[in-house]
Amino acid sequence: LARRSGLDVGKVLDVKATHVGGLLSRPLHTRRVAVQVQVVRILDFCLSTKPEPLIKIHASFVGLLQEALSLAENDDAAVAAAKTGVAPGAGDDMHALRAACIRLMCSAMACPELKTPPAGQEQLAQLRQRIITMFFKSLTSRNADVVDLAKRGLKRVIQQQSLSKELLQSSLRPILVNLAHYKNLTMPLLVGLERLLELLSNWFNPTLGEKLLEHLRRWLEPDAQKNAGQPPQQARAPPKDFKIAAAMINLFHLLPQAAGKFLEPLVMLTMQLEQALPQSGVHSEVNSLYRKPLAKFLGRYAADAVDFFLARLNQPAFFFRLLDMVRMEKEGAPIREELCKSSAKIVAAAFAWPRAGAPAVDAGASTEGLSGVGGGSDLASYNGLKLVSVLAKHDPDWLSSQPEIVDALWARWKSEARSERLKHEERLALPELLETKRLAKCFMNVATKDRSKIGYLFDVLSVFDTRTCVDFTFLIDFYKKTVARSFSPAERHAVLAHFLEAFKNKSAPPSELTHALRLIVIPVLEATLADAASDPIKMEEARLVLTEDAVASVVVDLLETADDEDSETHTEAMRVQLLRMGTLLIRHVPDALVRHRKELIKFGWNHLKSEDGGAKQFAFVNVCHFLEAYQAPEKIVLQVFVALLRACQPESKELVRQALNALTPALPKRLPQGDHKYPIWIRYTKKILVEEGHSLPHLIHVWNLIVSHESHFYPSRAQFVPQMVNSLSRLGLPSSSPAENRALSVDLVELVLRWEKARARRVSLAKEKEKGGEKDEPDEEKEEEEEE
Repeated sequence: LARRSGLDVGKVLDVKATHVGGLLSRPLHTRRVAVQVQVVRILDFCLSTKPEPLIKIHASFVGLLQEALSLAENDDAAVAAAKTGVAPGAGDDMHALRAACIRLMCSAMACPELKTPPAGQEQLAQLRQRIITMFFKSLTSRNADVVDLAKRGLKRVIQQQSLSKELLQSSLRPILVNLAHYKNLTMPLLVGLERLLELLSNWFNPTLGEKLLEHLRRWLEPDAQKNAGQPPQQARAPPKDFKIAAAMINLFHLLPQAAGKFLEPLVMLTMQLEQALPQSGVHSEVNSLYRKPLAKFLGRYAADAVDFFLARLNQPAFFFRLLDMVRMEKEGAPIREELCKSSAKIVAAAFAWPRAGAPAVDAGASTEGLSGVGGGSDLASYNGLKLVSVLAKHDPDWLSSQPEIVDALWARWKSEARSERLKHEERLALPELLETKRLAKCFMNVATKDRSKIGYLFDVLSVFDTRTCVDFTFLIDFYKKTVARSFSPAERHAVLAHFLEAFKNKSAPPSELTHALRLIVIPVLEATLADAASDPIKMEEARLVLTEDAVASVVVDLLETADDEDSETHTEAMRVQLLRMGTLLIRHVPDALVRHRKELIKFGWNHLKSEDGGAKQFAFVNVCHFLEAYQAPEKIVLQVFVALLRACQPESKELVRQALNALTPALPKRLPQGDHKYPIWIRYTKKILVEEGHSLPHLIHVWNLIVSHESHFYPSRAQFVPQMVNSLSRLGLPSSSPAENRALSVDLVELVLRWEKARARRVSLAKEKEKGGEKDEPDEEKEEEEEE
C-alpha cells in the first residue's frame, strides 16, 4: 500500500504507542512458541521500515531485545534439547523462533540507537557487542538459514563502521582455537570460516594458509585407530574426511592476496589427496570433489596458474587436471580467459620445435608413451593441440582471432611428419591418432567464424584419401549443413569459384578435387537450387551463387575437358561426380544452360560409351534429364529408352530407375503417337517384353516401370494386361520367391483393377452424355470396348 500510494509506511499504518505497548507488555517466554515467533516478526517489520523505523528502541524495548538475543544465542544443541518433550511440530517453531530473533537483531543493528550508542548508554553498547558476537558464533551453525542470516547481519555491521581489533579478536577466538588441531575440524566450523573470510579476508594472516596445508598433509597420514589391522600405508578414508579436506581447500581462494605463494604446494598436495581417494565410487580420482575448490583458487591467480601448468604440458597428471578445470563452466572461467590471452605462451610451450632441452625423438617418445612415428613432436605438443581444441569449443570466436596459433596449427597440418603418422596409425598412441581430427576441427572452427578462409575447407579434404579408424563424418556434416545451408549466397559463390580455380589451375591433387566436388560443391548446389524453380526468392539466390560466368566455367573447364583421356584430373571417380553435377544443373536451371546444350549432350553421350559401369549408369541419368528438359532427335530419345529397358542388372537397378523416372513422363511429348495406333515407345516396350519375357529380371524390370508410370501406359493397357496376368504365377506363387517379387505381383493385380475401374467409369460417363443428346462416345472408348 505504501509503495502504491507513495506514502511512508508509518503514515499508512499509523502505529500508536498503545499498539507497541501491547507487544512489549509481556516477556517473550510467557507466550507460546508460535506466538513468540509472530511477535518477533512484527517487531522486526517495525524496525526495518524505510525511511525510518516505526518504533524507537527505548528502555522497555531493550529488555525484549535482550530476551530475543538470548534465544538467538542458543546453539544447535540447545535448540535440539528444547525440542524434546514438546508437542509434535513445535520443534520447527523453535528453529523458526531462533531465525526470527537473528533477523530482528539484524534490523536492530541498523537503528541509530545501536548503530552508534550514545555516550553513557552502556546497556546499548553491551547489547551491540553481544549481537556482534552472536553473529560470529552463528556462522558455525549447522542450520543454513541461521548461517545466511548471521552473515547478512555481520555484513551490515561491517558496512556501517569498522570493528575494533579487540572485538574482532574476542569474536574470532572461539573459531580460531578449533583450527589449532585437525581433529577439531568440522564442516560447520569450516563453512563458518569461509563466511568470515568472505567478509573479513584482510583481517586474516596468510599464515592461515600454512596451517591449512599442514592439516591437509595430516589427511594423508595413516590413522592408527581407524586403520588398525590394515596395511600402514592406507590413508584416511571415511567419507566425511573427503568433504572436510575439500572444505579446507575451498578456503584458499578467500585468503589475502599474498596467498599466491601456496599455488604449487596446494596443487601438489591436492593431487596426492586425489590419489588417496578410492579407485571407484562417488568420490574417486576421476570424479574428485577437490577439483572445484582448487579451480577457485587457481582462478584467482590465473596468470601464475597458466604458467605453472603450461610448463608441465608433457606431464599427464597435471595436464588432465588443467583440462578438467578449464571445462568447468563457472569455476574454470578465469583460467580459460587467461589461457585465451596467452596465445604466445601456448605456442611456445606446445608448438615451438625443436624444443630446448628436449630429449631425442625415440627416447622422448618411449618415455611419454608415444610411437615417435614421423618425429618432430612430443607429448606437450599433442596436449597443447587438445587444449586449443577445448578452448575453441568453449569460445568459438577465439581461435579465428589468434593468427599465431592458427599459423602454428597450419604448419603442423602441412608437415611431412603428420602425413607419415596418418599412414601408420596402427602404431600410434591415442594422442597421435587423434592429432589430425583435432586439427581438422580447429580449421572448421576458423572457417566458420572467418569465412574468408575458404582454403581451409578444401585443404582438410586430404583426410579422405587415407583409410583410417578415426571418424571424420563431422567434416561431411559440416559441409552439408554449415557450408551448404548457413553460408550466404556470396560466400557459397566464393566456395564454388575457389573450386573452379583450383580445378582449372590443378592446384590440388585429383583425389582432393574429387572429394571437393562430392562433399562441398554438389551439396552447396543442391541446397542452393532446391525449390528454386517454384520460389522466386530462392531463384534469385541461386543466380547469385551460380552466375553466368560460373556456369560457363563449369561447362568449359570441367565438362568439355572430360573427354581428354590423358587428363590426370578426370579420373573415373571425378567423371561420376561431374555427371552428378551436370544432372543437378539440368534438373533445376535448364534455362541457364540453353546456350550450352551441345556441350552438355556431348558430355553425357560420350560417357554412355564408357567402360566403367558406374559412370555409364550416371550418364544415363544425365542424358535422360537432358532429354526431358530439351528437345532432341526422336531417334536418340528412342535409343536411350530402349537401352534402359534392356538394362536390368542388379548393381545398376537404382540408377536405371532414376533415369526411367526422368525420361518416361517426357516420352509422350518427345515421341508423339503419329498415325500409328500405339506410340513407338509403347511398341518397343511390348517388343522387349515379348523377346526378354523368359528372363525374370527383365520381366520384373518392365513391370516396375509400368507400375511406376501407370497413367502413361493406361491408353495402351490392352498390350500388357494379358502378360501381366500370365506372369503372376511366376512372380508371387513360387515358395522361393523373394518378398519384393511378391509385392510386385500384388501391385500388378491392383494396377489391373484400377485400370478396369477407370475404364468402366469413362464408359459410364460417355453413355450418360449420349443419353443426354450429346455426340457419340469418342472413338477411343469404342476401341476400348472392342479390345475388352
